[in-house]
Amino acid sequence: MIGIEYADGTIRSVYCHNDGYPEGVGRILVENYKTVERVEAVMKLGALSSLGREPVSFTREEYDAFGREMTEEELSAKCLSYKGWRDDDVPADEVEGRGEYVDFNCADGDIEYLYLFDAGSAVWRVHETAKGGYDFVPVVFRLTR
Repeated sequence: MIGIEYADGTIRSVYCHNDGYPEGVGRILVENYKTVERVEAVMKLGALSSLGREPVSFTREEYDAFGREMTEEELSAKCLSYKGWRDDDVPADEVEGRGEYVDFNCADGDIEYLYLFDAGSAVWRVHETAKGGYDFVPVVFRLTR
């Protein structure tokens, strides 16, 4: 899950299916999503199959026509949203506070990492669900150099 936390404690988040580990989604977020505006653009896309460096989605036509011929670099440039790729509109969820964010997203046990962008400090944090609790640590602490 990828979320943004506002000063009032509200958190908006979207599901991201692929590469949710810190070296995947975590690194993309830290390196490419450094402003509230860019994170909110991801929220507008809704659920994602994969996160790209830019907060825009491939359309199904683009992906079908070029996906097999694109390099890894080209494929990782854009997101692949459920709406753009499968015409499946899964909008962002909204919860109140980190506790509800963890509880809401960990109920089924399928999600390993929850990412959270603090809109006030512009810091990405991550919660590892297997560790339990409600702690979020800066993503950069989980990245290899």
